[in-house]
Amino acid sequence: MQQKKDQSNPIKAGMSIDGYSRYWHGYLVILRPILMLFSLSSIRYFNMFFMLLIFAFVVHLLAKKISTLVGLSFAVAMCSISFMVIPFCLQYSSLFYILNFSIIYLLTNKKLHKNLALFGAIGSITNFLDLLTYPIITLGIPLIVVLLLNLKEKRYNQSFFESCKQILQSGIGWSLGYGITWFSKWIIASAILKKNVILDAFNAIVLRTEGSGDTAISNNNPVLNRSFMLKENMQLVFSKQFLAILAFIFIIWLLLFICFKKQFKTILKASPILIVSTFPYIWYLVLGNHSQVHYWMTFRSQAITVFGILCFAITCIDWNQVKQKFSK
Repeated sequence: MQQKKDQSNPIKAGMSIDGYSRYWHGYLVILRPILMLFSLSSIRYFNMFFMLLIFAFVVHLLAKKISTLVGLSFAVAMCSISFMVIPFCLQYSSLFYILNFSIIYLLTNKKLHKNLALFGAIGSITNFLDLLTYPIITLGIPLIVVLLLNLKEKRYNQSFFESCKQILQSGIGWSLGYGITWFSKWIIASAILKKNVILDAFNAIVLRTEGSGDTAISNNNPVLNRSFMLKENMQLVFSKQFLAILAFIFIIWLLLFICFKKQFKTILKASPILIVSTFPYIWYLVLGNHSQVHYWMTFRSQAITVFGILCFAITCIDWNQVKQKFSK
């Protein structure tokens, strides 16, 4: 009876997070005041409007600061994860804003490209606002942007091993920011709610990495199967239609590469971008249960892979030679 009484309390119901006390639910800090002013349909409309403006600005900024093709690659990567529908799901929107504002910050503050604290801040904000949807995207794509800027600007021109070191440092920074922010919530929630949220969180981690069972895994495959999980995620990005587009791009790229490829040592310097491109699959393999149950949202992490592969392909071609050839 007490449980029913609590549920009928409008204040408690309004503050309910359905037992997910291990998450910060930071998005509610923004969402709940806005819901007092606008209807859900209005919020979705404004969200769509602002997202499209920010997306267009980021594409323009990438084209201006790095190259037009990099800007187009970002657009292709976003289209591959159906970013057009993201504004209509407020839960997915947080990461889109974090990602794009991070890119804007990187492109407008050149001296901070190697700042470990920056990726720590990005990881921390990601954990605070997101509900474990596709968080790795806020590490992978900004990191690729940093590597591209390093390749473009001679003073930041790094060797292969220096770039790998920067990937490691940035990854550690992001992971620490994400992990410390998350762990602090467990401690605070345990103290306030008078229950062991830390134990609940660790149990959830065990479940989301290796857990199996009819209620834990998708109906299509109730047993954790990482091959099946990878297929579920990949087919939502690499559809037949998108593969046809990539095949067309590849044919054009191959012809240009044969005629205008850069020297091997230059290509080698860009190859760490491919390491970053594998981040989604490392995430999937570690969080196997979560990635199989929630493949319909985790698939969006593969925007890192699409963006990374396209950007690496761009860096393999000497575009000055291409311009000289076709300007005659």
